[in-house]
Amino acid sequence: MKTYDLHKEQFDTNGAYSHFKIDNKLYPIKAICRKHLELLELKDDFTTDNAKRRLKNIFDQKNTNNITFIDMREDNTAQQDNKISKDFNNTEKEQMEFNTKNIILYGVPGVGKTHNYKRLISLLEQGKKSEGNIFEEICDNTPTQTTYTDHEQALKENRVEFITFHQSYSYEEFIEGLRPQVDGNIEIEDGIFKNICEKARKNLENSKINEEEFSTEKLLENFKNFITEKLSNGEISYLKNQITMYLSQKNSIVLGGQIEKQNLSDEVILRDYVKFKKGEIKSYKDVKPSQNSKSIYHGNAVYYFNFYQKLREFENTQNQNDLQKTKETLKNFYLIID
Repeated sequence: MKTYDLHKEQFDTNGAYSHFKIDNKLYPIKAICRKHLELLELKDDFTTDNAKRRLKNIFDQKNTNNITFIDMREDNTAQQDNKISKDFNNTEKEQMEFNTKNIILYGVPGVGKTHNYKRLISLLEQGKKSEGNIFEEICDNTPTQTTYTDHEQALKENRVEFITFHQSYSYEEFIEGLRPQVDGNIEIEDGIFKNICEKARKNLENSKINEEEFSTEKLLENFKNFITEKLSNGEISYLKNQITMYLSQKNSIVLGGQIEKQNLSDEVILRDYVKFKKGEIKSYKDVKPSQNSKSIYHGNAVYYFNFYQKLREFENTQNQNDLQKTKETLKNFYLIID
């Protein structure tokens, strides 16, 4: 039991339903006894019921009165198939913050896994209960008249993503991959997992900012709106000489005109623009590749450097108060794998 208290991860508690309780601590019978089959004389006939009987005999011989045996299946026979099991320690659950990042709800079809994801997200969004109490409510899986609506706000804010892994589901869909575009080009697109990770990263960064920090994101967004407005008025936006600027379907900067079409990545622009303003990028040779490369500078370094100059000119026409970062509340993001 001391080993279990110190190293729970070494014990297989999947499907554990029969426990014994000592001093308000729960111990899974089968997981504990599996480590001591010979000592408990269970090597030839190891079942949960036999292990339970053997432990009872040992405790009776030692006149231990503060031990009770609990069978999770007997909590409510009518609800037997609706139990979603997770082993947790009663004394710890009141003290735990919600630190678990991966939660598995398992059971046969119809036990309420999908229903409980809404309840789980709502309880996490409310932030009023400890991890142990949340797990207890989810594991209990008792029908309730309570309407869990907090998850709807997370859905509206695009903080919840759903995926189903099937045979044709690919790395490109989950992480990132090359995708054909309507215009015939092929571009790298982020998958569901990378998208939600990026949202969570931005939220984390924006929750820590000083509200007086400059926002390249806002400046770039304003510049894109400026280009769109000019195009809607029949005007052409030029980068330099006869090189034109317009936006792709994904709202990224595209160069054309007298040159073959070139895409400028928001990622590179956001990475470099503040450095450019500080004088750390003094020429196109200072614009580094976006990925590991033997090249000293980016393949489109000349165009990026010209764009930074153009963006700087545009910034000088803007109200600086409108280009400050907005501090955000740190929030949770959820990836539901069904």
